[in-house]
Amino acid sequence: MATELPHVHCRLLDLDPAMPEQHVVQTLQEFRSDGDETEVSYRGGRRFAQRIGLQPLHELSPRLLSARRALQADFHLESAGPGNVDELHWAESPA
Repeated sequence: MATELPHVHCRLLDLDPAMPEQHVVQTLQEFRSDGDETEVSYRGGRRFAQRIGLQPLHELSPRLLSARRALQADFHLESAGPGNVDELHWAESPA
């Protein structure tokens, strides 16, 4: 829709299935919002939106892998189930 109708502002809402009583309120909040986010998620009563920002490398917490594995390991992204992006994590690929 965004490609075909660029003048129409669209926002994808991912509402918390554990709080269906909040769906109408959260949807109306997004209609009134003037945010630029195109994807918004609600979990546990909190609003999440993707924002990209710069962070100095020294502020990132290091992940330690043995020297042998660091050079030979491959990783892939896994989710808890198909269509579920709430619990994404990196997993080491089998050799």
